[in-house]
Amino acid sequence: MALIKRLILPLQYLTIGIFFILLPLLFLYCRIRYFLKRVFKKKPNILFSFLGIQINFLTAKAVKTQGFSANVYMLSCAPFVENICWGFNLKKHFILRYLVYLTDYTLIFIWACIFYDIFEFNFRGGLLMHSHLQKIEPQLLKILAKKVVIYGYGSDCKILSDVKKQAKYNNAMDRDGSSENINDNITRKNVERAKRYANVLIAGGDLIHFGSKGIFMPLAFDLKPWKFKALKKKKIITIIHSTNHRSHKGSRFIIEAMEKLQKNGLPINFNLIEGKSYKNCRKLYYQGDIFITDVITGWHGLTACEAMALGRPVIAYLRPDIKPFHNYYAKDIPVVSANPDNLEKQVKKLVSDFKLRRELGQRGRQYVIKYHFLDFVGALRAVVYDFIWQNKKINQKIFEQEIKRRKVIV
Repeated sequence: MALIKRLILPLQYLTIGIFFILLPLLFLYCRIRYFLKRVFKKKPNILFSFLGIQINFLTAKAVKTQGFSANVYMLSCAPFVENICWGFNLKKHFILRYLVYLTDYTLIFIWACIFYDIFEFNFRGGLLMHSHLQKIEPQLLKILAKKVVIYGYGSDCKILSDVKKQAKYNNAMDRDGSSENINDNITRKNVERAKRYANVLIAGGDLIHFGSKGIFMPLAFDLKPWKFKALKKKKIITIIHSTNHRSHKGSRFIIEAMEKLQKNGLPINFNLIEGKSYKNCRKLYYQGDIFITDVITGWHGLTACEAMALGRPVIAYLRPDIKPFHNYYAKDIPVVSANPDNLEKQVKKLVSDFKLRRELGQRGRQYVIKYHFLDFVGALRAVVYDFIWQNKKINQKIFEQEIKRRKVIV
């Protein structure tokens, strides 16, 4: 493999040289495209890349509800979500995949620049993520009159050494980075580069370190596959914790608490779900009465949205210092906040109170419909796109003022 890479390297360098020779022509085309689309008031085309993950599929769907043309380009699709994967999956095109690799990803980059106007990708990079040009991708897009939206999904932008200092319980407390191939110095440089060259940074959850370009936005969620099912009274309550990364969600604390409560006679059945497909998880979730999604991060993720959509009460840690960043939409979030210090107490309370479980389940469903529905998140995204497309400055304050003016949120 090392020998093959050494043989391919000269070809990749050659294609990079050709790319820079063609760059003036691409520059001219892209600048004319941008000018004409602005003059004729055409909406920009949006491209999400280069990861086949749930957040990309759902956000692209949300954007399409507002009349934008949007697509997802990915190297491959994460196994967990293969059944909801859509877009252009490079892994399924054998010849093209290797052609893209041989050209150091410049071929697909040129192709995308011809057809798309706004590029959304994570802090590790977009179409040039694995190219020798990875570090200058945002700059190249800026030169070509493209708008850059960089979103954080977690490990791509979390500087673990900094996260560990934020609170007693945090997403990095059980992680050293080496097992996940995470280097804090590289992550810090990626974040600083994004702050400098991106038009806007989309944040969520506990990602509170993006500075003046950071805009907090709820996760997009497709409600269709998740049918509401009213809770029923049971003698034994099933508690579900679903995770693909135990160290990210404080799973050890959850498992320990559940074992202790069962030993002390609390009538519960604990179901730990790991390594299951999206489809199989959905089937198992209907068996649950209470969901514990995360007790260390400080905010909830998609699993909480899925549970609330089913009408199930959710326990997750909502850090007091993080909540204000989400207040414009999450003031009355119906999630029971718990960390390892009070998890057992909160579980006992929910297990013993059926009316509370039912009420939280109903409120959770309405909360997801109101604040995570594709149309709502799409409308929020449209505000950001409109501003950056017109070269207008946008930050959290301007964003919140604009969504109120447009009555996206009341």
